[in-house]
Amino acid sequence: MQNDFGKKLHQKIEELKDVAEAEYEKSRKKKDPDFDRASYNPRLTDEILAELVRFQLSSAACMNKGFILDGFPRSKEDAELVFMIDVPVEKSQNGETDPEGAAEPATKKILNEKIIPQYCISLEADDAFLIQRAKEIPHDKIEGTHFNDAGMIRRCKEYRTRNPEDSGTTIKDFITEAIGYPNLLAVNASIPNG
Repeated sequence: MQNDFGKKLHQKIEELKDVAEAEYEKSRKKKDPDFDRASYNPRLTDEILAELVRFQLSSAACMNKGFILDGFPRSKEDAELVFMIDVPVEKSQNGETDPEGAAEPATKKILNEKIIPQYCISLEADDAFLIQRAKEIPHDKIEGTHFNDAGMIRRCKEYRTRNPEDSGTTIKDFITEAIGYPNLLAVNASIPNG
């Protein structure tokens, strides 16, 4: 990412580190160690993550071969951040152009046809199945990750809260609206193949 986007991302990470360092210094006691910027990994905002995903999806490899999204987007709102773009609106509803005194030009959100997939496979499973599958992963492979019991329970609960079934507000609902129901294949991963 040695380009403008990489520089912009690096700058945002440094800004997040600055904020974390300032907060640490406010609550720091004399015997506490100095803030270690090199080892601190800030949590990126949803907007930064969406921009990063959008950048990657715009690559030739993703556009030609397809892609797998896991972990982000986490909600319909995140999916909109990734797959929707702002375009300028040239005329107002009554057919007149916006007045010259307008602070910002009017925009509307449209689907980014360049990166939205033509087809989608949605792997679905219930929470108990996912938690059990995480338990089956060898301990040395999950050390330092959130694939432990508490982490999986927290992540499943957070996902179900952000994506309530039959609400019309899930990631699957967004993709279905974007590409059409016939182009989405939902697969229940809990059912053993045999």
